[in-house]
Amino acid sequence: MKFLIYFLVTCLILGIFSCEEVIELDLNSVTPQVVIEGFVTDEIGPYTIQIKKTVDFYDSNTFPAQEDAQVKISDDRGNEEFLIETSPGIYQTSTLQGERGVTYNLEVELEGVNYTAKSRMPENLIVLDTLTSEFLEESIFYKEGYYVTAYFSDPPDIDNYYRLQVLVNGEVYIFTFENEDGEVEQSERDINFWLTTDKFTDGNLQDFEFPHTLKAGDTLEVTLQQLDRATFDYYNNLVDVIYGDGIAPSNPISNINNGALGYFGAFSVAKRTIVIQE
Repeated sequence: MKFLIYFLVTCLILGIFSCEEVIELDLNSVTPQVVIEGFVTDEIGPYTIQIKKTVDFYDSNTFPAQEDAQVKISDDRGNEEFLIETSPGIYQTSTLQGERGVTYNLEVELEGVNYTAKSRMPENLIVLDTLTSEFLEESIFYKEGYYVTAYFSDPPDIDNYYRLQVLVNGEVYIFTFENEDGEVEQSERDINFWLTTDKFTDGNLQDFEFPHTLKAGDTLEVTLQQLDRATFDYYNNLVDVIYGDGIAPSNPISNINNGALGYFGAFSVAKRTIVIQE
């Protein structure tokens, strides 16, 4: 049986990462599973829900979009909206505006089956206070270049969970690994799941140093997402799947019922940009 590591993982790692394990698999056909992915944030919408299905082991890595679903997002304040299918398997809001401190509910009806999930957006907005850059010379720990650290203030007495994302010059960063002759042997695309919590630093100024090697003139944009615990656990588990951690491949945890894969979350967003100066 194929381990159904759903489409998001495949899209992230296809052509970039590979995982080989010496295990015996029963490669029989399996029943496709519904995959639902989407989020609500405090940024201006629209917000998107994507619905696909997994495929068998011998099928191509093309995950069929699921059309004609009924998709609704509601909140604990009595607001609700039915989403519009803007392209096959892609459903978008038109009027909904995410707010901090609000719980959001997702309802999907597809082929006679109802799928539901809910997520609460954290109440406090946590902003990126500053981004700083430092030039480091070549060492056993660093390639020569500039490195950026993000700073933000963590509220005390609250368990907080964070994801940071990075764009360099408007693009996802490509890490390169060179041999002794300085030739590039391997390249890996940043999967942009930089996760951290305040477990040991509650209420303190948080600092997060990124491993991206930059040069003067580069523009780096950092996005800080404040997550609830369930969304953080999902992302953390997803990273384990991408890198093949654990005894055997498995699907990331999901907060969607009735056997669906994927995740529905709500989180706040803060951004800051820095231009690297000599």
